[in-house]
Amino acid sequence: KETEGTIIWINSKSEFTPKTIQTKDERANMVYAIKVKVKNDGAYKVGMYGEIKFQ
Repeated sequence: KETEGTIIWINSKSEFTPKTIQTKDERANMVYAIKVKVKNDGAYKVGMYGEIKFQ
């Protein structure tokens, strides 16, 4: 299901940091937790994983 949302929080520390980060491509492997505010008709539950597409 697709919906629009607003990022309301981004963790300042990555959850996974490779041992060596030397290039931009390697930096793309870093993962940050975020919170997204969406309208919820009951389809979304707290803690669910999702896929985000930035525009």
